[in-house]
Amino acid sequence: PTLSQVGLVLGLRGDTVGARSYLLEAHWIFEQAGDSAGIAEVENSQGILAHARGDLAAAERHFVTSVEIRRRTHDRALGDALGNLGVVYDDLNRTEDAERTYREAITDLESKFGPEHEMVTGMWNNLAILLDRTGHLAQADSIYRRVLAIDERKLGKDHPNVGRTLVNLSLLR
Repeated sequence: PTLSQVGLVLGLRGDTVGARSYLLEAHWIFEQAGDSAGIAEVENSQGILAHARGDLAAAERHFVTSVEIRRRTHDRALGDALGNLGVVYDDLNRTEDAERTYREAITDLESKFGPEHEMVTGMWNNLAILLDRTGHLAQADSIYRRVLAIDERKLGKDHPNVGRTLVNLSLLR
């Protein structure tokens, strides 16, 4: 694992001091090497940790930095970073930003992995939850049904992702 990955795991386990140390060291190394992808990875990890501790302003700042770097360098992980930023916007009740960011993440992920990849259907599910919550029920229903059909076919009817989508459909307002 990379220093950034170790830092993320430590942070998620509650060792914020250890996490900070690993992430700062990783950031410094990537900066010295001019490794933009590495810096984007560290920023994404820092965003995940900030989100986990409820610091949405810091999470947004780190995810925006990660997205900017990944856009500039055409990084394969752009869709993932966009999805993380979309979750933060959603948590901040910035629904227009969240929807736009989720849709951009879906477009990016579909272009890299195809329309039926698990990351793509997960992002569609996030968008459907947002649309449901904001009263766009027909759109949410359509997306849930699309995700359900893909996941049932690819993962099987007993997969947890199928169960989550069925629950979301049943709760549709």
